[in-house]
Amino acid sequence: QDVTSDSIPNDTGLLVTTRLDQSTRDYLESGGRVFLLEPEPAFRVEKTNFRLSSWDGGGPSGTLLNQDHPALRNMSADGWCDLQFYSLIQGSKTVSLDELPAKVRPLVRCIDRPTRLANRAYLFEVAVGRGKLLVSGFNFARGITAGDAGAIYFFDQLLRYALGSDFTPKASIPVEALTANVSK
Repeated sequence: QDVTSDSIPNDTGLLVTTRLDQSTRDYLESGGRVFLLEPEPAFRVEKTNFRLSSWDGGGPSGTLLNQDHPALRNMSADGWCDLQFYSLIQGSKTVSLDELPAKVRPLVRCIDRPTRLANRAYLFEVAVGRGKLLVSGFNFARGITAGDAGAIYFFDQLLRYALGSDFTPKASIPVEALTANVSK
């Protein structure tokens, strides 16, 4: 269903969106579940690409995937994003977690370049008001459009997680933290 910014149906189980507008924030704060596929401008982001190493010092050094987390349990990865994540990381965005008003443990962490070591995430979750927010900087549009089976599987796993009873973010942030960079 095509949802405009002021028409989120009350019986929506999960809103998958690329916009964190006022209507989405209201829905989230009142107890809704939101899977945000475009973290910018609500969060400070940095664009990134898949790299096997940061030998030139200009990009991320790798990833850490929290396989103990219920959202990632069924992912075939050894705790990090290998080539099956190529289409998702190429042209992706990482979110700076240091500026959030709570300590957020990422589901998929971007290991920053050694000269900076900022706290960055490709995927994380937070509670907002009575709602739950899953935020992804992965390039799902690229992966799914390309027919990448790994990207499609991962997206499906995240949808199932966000709709299920295991979706229980530990960290909580106020809705005002989401409006800092977003016009109302």
